[in-house]
Amino acid sequence: MVQGADYIEATPCPRDYLDTIYNNIAVTNCLETILKRGDRRHFVGVCGPTELHSFGDTLGDCCKNMGLAMAKFWAYSPVVGLKKSVETLRQLGITALMCTPGMALTTAKVARQLGYNLRKDFALEVILLTGELGSPAMMRNIGGLWGAETYNFLYGAQEALVLATATSSHRMHVFPLNFFYEVIDPETGRRVAAIDDVRTGELVISMLFQGSKPLVRYRTGDFVRMCEARAGDTFPAPVVEVLGRTRDALLLNGRQVQGYDLEQMLIENAQGTLGYQITITNDGVDSVHVALEPLDGREDLRQARAIGEAFRARLGVDATVTFGELGSIGSTGALVSWKAARIIDLRTAGDAALAEKLEAERRVALQIAQARDRLLEGVGPS
Repeated sequence: MVQGADYIEATPCPRDYLDTIYNNIAVTNCLETILKRGDRRHFVGVCGPTELHSFGDTLGDCCKNMGLAMAKFWAYSPVVGLKKSVETLRQLGITALMCTPGMALTTAKVARQLGYNLRKDFALEVILLTGELGSPAMMRNIGGLWGAETYNFLYGAQEALVLATATSSHRMHVFPLNFFYEVIDPETGRRVAAIDDVRTGELVISMLFQGSKPLVRYRTGDFVRMCEARAGDTFPAPVVEVLGRTRDALLLNGRQVQGYDLEQMLIENAQGTLGYQITITNDGVDSVHVALEPLDGREDLRQARAIGEAFRARLGVDATVTFGELGSIGSTGALVSWKAARIIDLRTAGDAALAEKLEAERRVALQIAQARDRLLEGVGPS
């Protein structure tokens, strides 16, 4: 996506036959290990961010390759809407859902507003999530809400195709026959050395096939951890964890933390949440305020204490916690960024250029959130 001060416009991402074949066969091989175990044949729901996104085309083709029935629906389209999206999921008895974490959480919220029990009134067994941060704690959180096995299942970009896909082992494998992968220091551009067999840095890829736009040493802007496969993994290919955009890293009282690790620390102590937002202030030292939206709407003082203790122990930061409704801002990460959707950083008052850059991106997130909030208006029991 190309981001401007008050807009987002699509990045031109042409694909030809070779792009599609190389990409979709690799993804299909991984997904088969999840969706075709034994004699189980899932009915798959594909709920992408917009009907223009390649998400629907790619995963629709993969479902066809696997011989699985599939329904596509775009919850934020004015033709469909959130209420009809929930009813589609329920009435068709969809058993496997492909969407973003934000969409899974918003769908849970709308389903509860319509009076449904997430575990009893839906047939979901598997939820496959992509497009945003996917910490293990968030996977457990979403799986716990729906009573489904949940995967952070796909990593890629419109312009670069799919770069890694999860298998039944819950680890995300890269495609070494399609791409050459490098991990570099984002500041120096030099390749990083492995520490305990793990390389951490910005991912750089080169396509090994000639499609419509072969990319050579393309900097993804994504911060990753990569390691070799281990015994018990479904495939022998290396494994990747995506920690977020390189620009999404935060410095808290002199300690750098990636969005992935921050979300993991927070959500492992806040299971049963529909969303979170973090406000950072500085009055001599950095401190944070965490706002949580619980599914049941009730405050949980045990969660608040656990979150405060985790922030102090791991980051040396004091944290306060409140509970309440957050609106749709947290669901915009797939279209803007994790930081714009989840972080309000009030420490930039002395840096006008940085403040304007962050505020411009946040304005985009707020505009998207306001449009989504309007879709939520009037949703009530059928």
